[in-house]
Amino acid sequence: MLSALLDVPRERFVRSTDVAESTIDTPLLLDEEGLATISGTARLSPLVSCARAETGRSGAELETGSGYGAALASHIVGSSGSVFSIEIDPKLAARATRLLS
Repeated sequence: MLSALLDVPRERFVRSTDVAESTIDTPLLLDEEGLATISGTARLSPLVSCARAETGRSGAELETGSGYGAALASHIVGSSGSVFSIEIDPKLAARATRLLS
């Protein structure tokens, strides 16, 4: 998990107005309405660990949001594993798809 946190740039997944705050371990808004956030790193670490993400495994994520959690999990499972992520908000899904490409 530590390797993923160091290697996956959180600033890539936040709004451009929040890049300066991306290193702070706090949720940041993903939309103007305040309905979606990118979780702080301390919140994501236990979730990825509880999912037993490890090299070669496959997993699913609900509420893709920015795609940051999927990027962390993907980094951990590597090219021999896979991560499937679901987002119901079309705008967030399109943004995450672009960022994860």
